[in-house]
Amino acid sequence: MPMDRLPILNQSAIPVRVFQAKTLHLDELVRLASCKANWEEYCEFPFSTTVYVDLDEKKALKGEFKMTSLGNSQPSIFQSSEVAVKQMFMTKSAIKTHAPAAGPSIAPLPASVVTRYYPLDPLDQLPRLLMELKLHQWGQALLNLVYSYIASLNKDEDVEKFIEIPKFRFVKAAIAIEELPMSSAKTRPRVFLVEEDLSVMKQGEFRKYMSNMPHVFVAFNNEEDAARAEFLRFTQHIMYWKTGKLAYVSDYQGNDSVLTDCQLMTHRQLGRVFADGNVPEGFEGLEDHHDCNNRFCDFFKPPPMSDIHQSKANLGNDSNAQ
Repeated sequence: MPMDRLPILNQSAIPVRVFQAKTLHLDELVRLASCKANWEEYCEFPFSTTVYVDLDEKKALKGEFKMTSLGNSQPSIFQSSEVAVKQMFMTKSAIKTHAPAAGPSIAPLPASVVTRYYPLDPLDQLPRLLMELKLHQWGQALLNLVYSYIASLNKDEDVEKFIEIPKFRFVKAAIAIEELPMSSAKTRPRVFLVEEDLSVMKQGEFRKYMSNMPHVFVAFNNEEDAARAEFLRFTQHIMYWKTGKLAYVSDYQGNDSVLTDCQLMTHRQLGRVFADGNVPEGFEGLEDHHDCNNRFCDFFKPPPMSDIHQSKANLGNDSNAQ
């Protein structure tokens, strides 16, 4: 464990059972989803470790659905011991009033709204975090589909002689379930999504390359970041094509080469699947708003989206974690 990330004051030592996500091919994910496989089939054989983390909600980084606390694992879950520990949360707001002013000439402070963040109950936490874990797997499988397409063109000619291809992967992730002593039989074990900590990778600052709405673009002054964002828009075109207009990855964010917290956008015929960020209006807007005037679409020339045949294939309904 690196000396600068040793357990410190206020960190708790939480013994956990870790279920790390398997790297699965798209066909295997479709099979598991279609047969409603038990969630453990998506994971490697579990092992035990200890996570050291301060779960104070006031210190946690908060997104739209999850809050993140940084810590360590020992033995290490991933190649590095540093981890990002995530939980789904709910909020509760209250009106905070202030004591009367000290004198008649001093105006009283107005009341304010105070919002607190609370982790979901473990029974609600597990299925929500399992969906997040599967989003990593589906995102990686669809990203691999793009790289396989590029590799198939490389058989005839090395395309990277003419255009540099950014190399991305999704962050490694696992479900961690608290291991409680036998005396705590009435207590529900806490559940966490544990990921590699992007902040220690020396891969540049965290940035959002695009949202989950296709008409919302992020502009970059840095040429390398602009090229990465263009490539990720290109991946959506290839995914949309290769799945027969059924699915593509959105909400790309991360560092120079490692992505996290993506969203899978799917056709309405598949139902409302793959978490709350799967917005039908967003999926249906891709054809109208996709920017095909980027260097990668221009170079590889995938078929226009309007010419792509609509597939009747089933990606599997993954709306319910088993």
